[in-house]
Amino acid sequence: MCSINNGALKRILLAAVTAGLWGCAATTAPKGYLPEEAATQWEVCGGWLKVEYSNEGIACVADGELLAAQDRKIYILKDSQTVVILSDSIQKATLDLHLNQASTIGIWTFLGSLSTLSHGFVMVLSLPTWLLVGIPSATFESWADHYVQEKPDEAWWNKIKKFCRFPQGIPSGVGLYKLRPKNLSPSPH
Repeated sequence: MCSINNGALKRILLAAVTAGLWGCAATTAPKGYLPEEAATQWEVCGGWLKVEYSNEGIACVADGELLAAQDRKIYILKDSQTVVILSDSIQKATLDLHLNQASTIGIWTFLGSLSTLSHGFVMVLSLPTWLLVGIPSATFESWADHYVQEKPDEAWWNKIKKFCRFPQGIPSGVGLYKLRPKNLSPSPH
């Protein structure tokens, strides 16, 4: 009969959780910016974009709301200031659209794995099942609507235009200096 002691179980759980977290995606969006997934259909602000780019040979990073992608330029709103970056200078782009439930899935996986301590011999089957289903589920969820592209080309920018505040480009007559970022303070309701 096979038995697993508590020390071995802790090492297995720690290794599994570490392996699962290794593949999870992280966002640079400030707390309160990204909406819940269900709210994205009526969200008027663009997704949160982080770009790594070169400006006259100097490596730079910018992040903020994706306003528009037009005429080989990317418009990002950060703290009431619009940053315009030539798309050809961008080395890496990361776009996030909504909050994900990876943490919730991870917690359920952890709790479900702990519950297998009460399963006796059947734990040999139930623990791997929890880990084999839960860890990939949390990892896949963390990457939901999280777009990463090395050296994005025009085709990639055209694909993600629908996630801009202005998907058809900055309308004529809109002053970029007048745009304000999303209010991150909690609503009074």
